[in-house]
Amino acid sequence: MKFTSLRANWRYWVIGILVSTIGVVLARLVAPSYTDKTRAALSGVGRLVAASGLILIAVGVSRRVAVEEQTNP
Repeated sequence: MKFTSLRANWRYWVIGILVSTIGVVLARLVAPSYTDKTRAALSGVGRLVAASGLILIAVGVSRRVAVEEQTNP
């Protein structure tokens, strides 16, 4: 992996990691302290937030790759 590629995608990586971490914290640390229905809802929301963070990274990197492919045929 080239470091220039990582530098170009740093925003997507940082935001995606932060969003994913918030989702994991919500699902694993916050949700267990509540009761049944609230626990299930918070756990589900946390998992969705964590997955959306990973999707954000993937979309950001794929956009950057598409731009690089257009500029360097």
